[in-house]
Amino acid sequence: MEHDDRLARLLKLHQDEPDDVFLNYALAMEHIRMGEFTQALAGLNRVTGLDGSYIPAYYQKGKVYEALGDPEKALQSYRLGRDLAVA
Repeated sequence: MEHDDRLARLLKLHQDEPDDVFLNYALAMEHIRMGEFTQALAGLNRVTGLDGSYIPAYYQKGKVYEALGDPEKALQSYRLGRDLAVA
């Protein structure tokens, strides 16, 4: 129930600011906590689309790809994040 409340609050905030990078990231993280990996991946892709330098999103995308059974895409995401971090 706690996750549902948190998700509902985030969705309400997101309606007012759909392009807020942090809100999109927070929504994606909530989907991860709920085991909704497809929705989480869509949210994380939105984050990196809004701000390609948002490094934490690449790590989380890697974890989601792992959960979805796609180690190649996971590694690619980890590498993108690493490259951004050291640039």
